[in-house]
Amino acid sequence: MRTPKIKPDQHESWVVFLSSFPPRECGVATFAKHVSDALDDQTPAWLKTKVVAINPSKTKHYLYPKKVIAEVVEGDYDGFAATAKMLNDNPKVKLVVVEHEFGLFGGNFGDAIEDFYRALKKPVFTTCHTVLPNPAPEYLKGLRAVADGSTKLVVMNETAKQLLQNVYGVSPNKIIIIPHGVPRIAPYDNGFIKKQLGFAGRTLISTFGLINPDKGIEVVLEALPKVIEEFPDVLYLIVGQTHPNIIERFGEGYRQSLVQQVESLGLSDNVRFLKQYLSEKDLVKYLKATDIYINSSQSPDQIVSGTLAYAVGAGNAVISSPFLHAKEMAEQGLCLLADFESPQSYENPLLDLLRHPDKQEALRQLAYSGTRHMTWPNVALAYYREMADHLPRSYQGEKNLPALPVVRLDHLLRLTDDFGVIQFSKQSTPDRATGYSIDDVARALLAMAMHWSIYKKPLVFRYMRIYLNFIEHMSGVGGRFYNYCDIERTVDTVDWSSDAHARTMWALGYTMNLSGAPSELKDKAGKLFRDATNALPQLSSPRSMSFGMAGLYFAYRTDQAPALLKNMIQFADELVRLYENNSHDQWQWFEKTLTYSNSKLSEALLYAYKTTGNKRYLEVAETTLDFLRGETLYDGVFHPIGQAGWYTEGQERALFDQQPIEAASMTRTLSIANRITKKQIYRDESMQAYHWFLGRNSLHQVVYDSETGGCGDGLSETKVSLNQGAESTIVHLMARFSIDTRIKLL
Repeated sequence: MRTPKIKPDQHESWVVFLSSFPPRECGVATFAKHVSDALDDQTPAWLKTKVVAINPSKTKHYLYPKKVIAEVVEGDYDGFAATAKMLNDNPKVKLVVVEHEFGLFGGNFGDAIEDFYRALKKPVFTTCHTVLPNPAPEYLKGLRAVADGSTKLVVMNETAKQLLQNVYGVSPNKIIIIPHGVPRIAPYDNGFIKKQLGFAGRTLISTFGLINPDKGIEVVLEALPKVIEEFPDVLYLIVGQTHPNIIERFGEGYRQSLVQQVESLGLSDNVRFLKQYLSEKDLVKYLKATDIYINSSQSPDQIVSGTLAYAVGAGNAVISSPFLHAKEMAEQGLCLLADFESPQSYENPLLDLLRHPDKQEALRQLAYSGTRHMTWPNVALAYYREMADHLPRSYQGEKNLPALPVVRLDHLLRLTDDFGVIQFSKQSTPDRATGYSIDDVARALLAMAMHWSIYKKPLVFRYMRIYLNFIEHMSGVGGRFYNYCDIERTVDTVDWSSDAHARTMWALGYTMNLSGAPSELKDKAGKLFRDATNALPQLSSPRSMSFGMAGLYFAYRTDQAPALLKNMIQFADELVRLYENNSHDQWQWFEKTLTYSNSKLSEALLYAYKTTGNKRYLEVAETTLDFLRGETLYDGVFHPIGQAGWYTEGQERALFDQQPIEAASMTRTLSIANRITKKQIYRDESMQAYHWFLGRNSLHQVVYDSETGGCGDGLSETKVSLNQGAESTIVHLMARFSIDTRIKLL
């Protein structure tokens, strides 16, 4: 065993993986890298993943990354025992993750690892990459020994869990199901990717992975002649190098036999071999170009397939042989099944999908939507949640949260045209037919102004002009701002929303007071704001008054007109009156029902206190905010009031459908409360509310999409919405800006 000198940060805790690891070319190695990297991204800065890399021989070495702290050789019984002792002696090591594959450890049926388990004193999670349904006695004994030595066994599907229980006698309490991870792939234009790769106009069928006889590619080749006779544009891509173990023992005989088969079947124009070990980026690009993916594995007992998971996760239409993992996916409607050695069983579904593009598209949509919980960030969150009991709990506040994502305006800019902001998206594609809403444009104006407040990038002024022009377009008689405008730019002047009007005043007030912004923008915002004050008497609901008070606060900082102060006090007094009329010891709120944008009512009184110094406003603001915190923040997780029924006093609260606007509102309100009161609890909980977007929520799934810069439209009882509309995307940006200590919040 090789162990370099280690000088760990004294404040770090480590989760150490025992596994093969890149640059070694091995499916388990790739898996371990993805899990460890995703854990580093999704967990607090004090938690680091490290690796003890397993090498195939004493003479085979790799140029490993820095996170590899030691190496051990397959079959080295003493080396594995010494590795356990090294991990025991390092106080930074809190937990060990073993990536278990029998052929990885060497010895007799993989038993070289057993001394490691016997010697290890730290908690150990074992991820089982193989669980045989009819194991030889040696494998049965070996996996039982691994189970006995493990704190938890991680499997990737229900079938594996049932096998561990029923065949290996493992207690269900010891077994965790965490699916195989997949890349986070934004919806894409398949034709555009094909053109980039030089396959324009072709229908692509593909398979990828390390090539070996168990791939069953020869069966698929036999199925192609009739398919190509009807669809001559079909191109079958066979992507991947030959498996290193196969080359070592048999050379390139299998690949050469496939080449000869292609020639004998007359398929040379319709089959292409790409003899490459693809990077993750290139692999994803080929999957995006693929129309139909085929997994023809000839191993019936295969319990997990990374290639199958990746293809389904990329939203491919997939046809697979009926090995165990594929059968479970097919039961969920995520792929189609063929037979192991029957070319016709591939030919028939291929022809059906090619003849009926609607069927192909339906299968693609099912595959994509059914695998969002399997993205690597969500898989990492699942591991972290299970590991939590074995990790330090002494860190509080922000130290116990992962790093914040980089700000991306991409999706907001995709939704923005030369007139306004498209309301909704189909996934991440703007749905122009839905038109425009002043609600969304006002939020976009506010988000861009906040961006300027932090980053001072003049690019945002271009978009702020678009948004201000739109608001001007939506202004009507008596200073009213109408809310909806169709794609033909026709304004709906029938329905008027006091909430939308007041939100727009908030954005205009903030823009008026934006230090360093061009005067023409501030002047235009000021004129629109002053005109809008004519409609202030029509703001009578608690929320419209609260949004209006935010605008009044910022406008008053610019123009200390007595009328602005008078309106602020009038609205603040009305909120206090509502609180006094509806609250009691067990219900400290302004109304008898908690609905939407709840925290904005408390936030409005914080603005009123900051403007007037009236301590009654601060008292009610904190009392109601503390009540709302108690109803929605517990165990470090924000649980917003769901839209599916709200929460009326004395009745059961709705837990779903949770909306991004609730998490964003709470994030901002708590940040402002922290700025005014200097209470650390508000800062800590503003961060917790924000992390609802990053997976600290009821489903433990990421809502913000770091690939697109968009945000899912909500959280149902079972899934995150795939659609990334304007409201969700913009309120996420506003929440992200609100917790930046450089932002001007007041």
